[in-house]
Amino acid sequence: MKVFFKHNFIFVPFVLLAALLEMYALLFTDNGILIHAPWFSLALLAVIVSLTAMVRSYAWRVAILSFVLVAILSVDAGFILLFDINGTAFDYSLLYQAADGLGMMEGQLVNFGFLVPGAIAVAGFLLYGVFNAVKLKDVKIEKNPRLRIVCCSLAGVLLVSALAVPNVLNFVNTTSDSYYADLLYDNDNEYKKYGVTGDVLYQFVTGPFLTSPKVATWQDSSEFYFRNKTENGELFGVSAGNNVVMILAESMEWFPVTNYPGLAQYLYPNISRLTEESIVCQNHYSREKTDISEAQSLLGNYPSRGFVCNNYKDNAYPFSLPNLYRETNEGAKINSFHNNEATFYNRSELHESLGFDHLYGIEEMEGYGVTNYQELLEERNLDSEMMDKMKDEMFPADGNFFSYIISYTTHGGYYDVRSSLEEKGYYDRLDKYNVYPETDNKYDNYLRTYAAALMDFDAAIGIMLDDLEAKDLLDSTTIVIYSDHNAYYDRLSYRGKGLVDMQSEIFHVPMFIYDTKAKTALETAGKGKDIEKFTTTADILPTVLTLLGIPYYSNLYFGHNVFSDRESVIFSRAYGCFITEDFVGYSLNSVVYKGNGFSEADLVTRASEHLEKLKYIDALYFKDYFAEHEFPKV
Repeated sequence: MKVFFKHNFIFVPFVLLAALLEMYALLFTDNGILIHAPWFSLALLAVIVSLTAMVRSYAWRVAILSFVLVAILSVDAGFILLFDINGTAFDYSLLYQAADGLGMMEGQLVNFGFLVPGAIAVAGFLLYGVFNAVKLKDVKIEKNPRLRIVCCSLAGVLLVSALAVPNVLNFVNTTSDSYYADLLYDNDNEYKKYGVTGDVLYQFVTGPFLTSPKVATWQDSSEFYFRNKTENGELFGVSAGNNVVMILAESMEWFPVTNYPGLAQYLYPNISRLTEESIVCQNHYSREKTDISEAQSLLGNYPSRGFVCNNYKDNAYPFSLPNLYRETNEGAKINSFHNNEATFYNRSELHESLGFDHLYGIEEMEGYGVTNYQELLEERNLDSEMMDKMKDEMFPADGNFFSYIISYTTHGGYYDVRSSLEEKGYYDRLDKYNVYPETDNKYDNYLRTYAAALMDFDAAIGIMLDDLEAKDLLDSTTIVIYSDHNAYYDRLSYRGKGLVDMQSEIFHVPMFIYDTKAKTALETAGKGKDIEKFTTTADILPTVLTLLGIPYYSNLYFGHNVFSDRESVIFSRAYGCFITEDFVGYSLNSVVYKGNGFSEADLVTRASEHLEKLKYIDALYFKDYFAEHEFPKV
């Protein structure tokens, strides 16, 4: 027995260290240290132990177990880095966006708080194993046929179980009639359920057999889609016939403006002008990636599985904002503009399906004189240049137009300094007012670069407003400017807002509606110009349709007109969580944050409505219903 113990004790520190690495990694994904469903990872560890126990060379046992620990450490470190960058768990569908994801890694460093202690622990295991291997170098672990049979059988049973059980459970769960409703109560963060490496392996096991939720038939779906027609309400049609400009403001945050309110008019004069002259959604939140926020604003919804820009780029979208605008504004110029490559997120294909006549990417805009700093200096392109050179295409004076503009200057990563921003004098202006000074701390300098980048976006806004005014179009144009998400690179939101733990405020971002007709109507009715209720990206499309007086089927859209009393909820496609101004959580049983004003009844009401719509929205995307079925004229 003593000899048996000596030969096999190595498995004990291996299992303990593997489990501790997973628990320690979980801590760096804001999920505590307790894994809720460790059975999957433990089953795989048991398989590794069983198979390795059949190896008679102690040295080879050490080598195999050390390799597994290094693999766990590497996978955990890699996905902690991904979490540090964008706050999301790994999803194999992200491989569609691998090229874009690699670009996000620019200038990023691994989380040494995890990697160094983890590496020391793995190195300690290796040294311990090597020390014992040297002591036992002349010892050949004797054959034990019974043990081999037991180990082989155990490995087989556990491996089959690890492969079969997750897929059976997934099938039972997703095909349940209560699948969507249960998300509010039983949904959980994937890392918290299985651990970091455990989740990656779980997705690999279930991926080939991933079952989509059971979706409704066309008959049931169409009855739901067209049940509620909205053709009235507060401010409905007040801006009928207006042109539309929508600007997705990449990673735009309030804090560079609000942290120095007395200096805002000097640092950000045009954003300050928007704050004074436009309708401001004061409690606007977003928790999505850029492509999802973009689709939400143009489609008003998003499926629970897959990506619109990859999986559904060729679907029929008669309910999209560009297509509906075209129906009521015959001959209008409907174009989109992206200050990066047209192929980014497959926009060159998707935007055609959404109803745009043409997408101008940086490759084409170079012909208009826009500098491609991305190619020239490996820096983000400048929105002020794009707006200046493309303003006549964006805001034509010879008829109605719908222009969708995607900014880029404030996109992360931020780096210590960007020469293009330096040449524009933005850093000098920060120094003039002694805000965000340069220091030896790289994160202070990241905030400084972000503040400088926002100045360029501010300049772009000024160019747009001046051009529309010069063309006498400002009062006949509805302008919506909204942030796609917070500045999540390097946890910049946390640093800029002075927060440590995740709470709703992290996702509080700007949204402006510049519409002189709507603002006048609110003032005439004795109401303030600011919207104080909770709003989010999905509310944009119903709001624009309301202002323009375009009737729509409200069940096709997650959000609500911001001028109504109804409030939406965020159920994030990318992050799998519910968010309101007082709640962040994966479900009511997996809560991250509750504010003082949290009401469970209110959350249940808003989330239940959203999840009921999601069931039919999923059917719309999975089955591409409008490719075969008529969309009734609204």
